Amino acid sequence: DWWKDVESGLSTGDYARFWAKPPSFDEVLLKAAFDIVGIKVPWHYRAPRCVRTILDLAQIDERPMEGIPHFALDDAIHQAHVVCDAYKALRS
Repeated sequence: DWWKDVESGLSTGDYARFWAKPPSFDEVLLKAAFDIVGIKVPWHYRAPRCVRTILDLAQIDERPMEGIPHFALDDAIHQAHVVCDAYKALRS
């Protein structure tokens, strides 16, 4: 429901991005969890994006990790901050 709410606020034909480091790992785990409970994944097949790629494009280093490394919630929060840092660098 949350994902659908996010996408409902986007322009027609646009879709939300799925940021991960790397998406080839995180997306597989999430998709398996959705499959187990019988829910179709809500993201578009082109949604996965790699945090490493946007860092390279923005030519910035990753900020120091806050929280517990490899703890899913802390990793997700950290990666969200890193992507925001990269967007800010790309805008300037």
